[in-house]
Amino acid sequence: MAAALGVPLLDAACNGRGHPTVKMGSLGLASRPDVQLYQSGVGDKVGITVHGNTVITSALMRAASVQNGGLIMACRGPLPASLVIEAGALGAISYQLALGRAIIDAGASACVVIEAVLDQTRGRILAEGEVISNTVEYREGFDVGQVAVRSASGSRVALGVCNEYMFAEAEGIRVATFPDLLATLDPMTGGVLAIRELQPGAPVVVIATSKRNLPLGSGIFDPAVYPDVEAAMGAELAKYALDPNA
Repeated sequence: MAAALGVPLLDAACNGRGHPTVKMGSLGLASRPDVQLYQSGVGDKVGITVHGNTVITSALMRAASVQNGGLIMACRGPLPASLVIEAGALGAISYQLALGRAIIDAGASACVVIEAVLDQTRGRILAEGEVISNTVEYREGFDVGQVAVRSASGSRVALGVCNEYMFAEAEGIRVATFPDLLATLDPMTGGVLAIRELQPGAPVVVIATSKRNLPLGSGIFDPAVYPDVEAAMGAELAKYALDPNA
């Protein structure tokens, strides 16, 4: 939008990665009910503007998203520059552009593209094989479920989903948890595979990189943002997400 409108763009974001709820990108304001802000959203069927603290307004925006079929385009603020400096994911835009350039420079070879992604993100391959199940379905504003992958060696990796990949378990052992970044790539092209494309039998490469390798905003480390996602998934997240050594 900044490029289209010709307005300045800060090299910062609420987060350097996607997150399933508005609160997770709220720069830590989910735990500050005293801070009032506006949130506005628009979709095919609904337009909404609300005013209040982050928790209340985020719940209303989620409800509007459900009424619009699961998605609205939204923004919030105004926020002081000091909060962005203190709590934002500084350098997030540069990080994303650098990853895109690395993918483009890698050329057409899938192996080289995947290797470039791993180098740029300092990531690792969790599994390379085929999808054996995909139970992800839309429920109350979230896409929730699991995608299971069996590697060529026969080992099984399960990816827990709540709009994003939220955790990975290898043979039942947790090996990555949001805000670690998990992604699924096409071994034939190196391109990203969306969750809906991961049907049984589809070939896939699952990669992960630690949260320590990503520019992240402080909202990710606010304990108040995890209970509703944990309830939707029936899985523990905060224990791992808030542990700096996990």
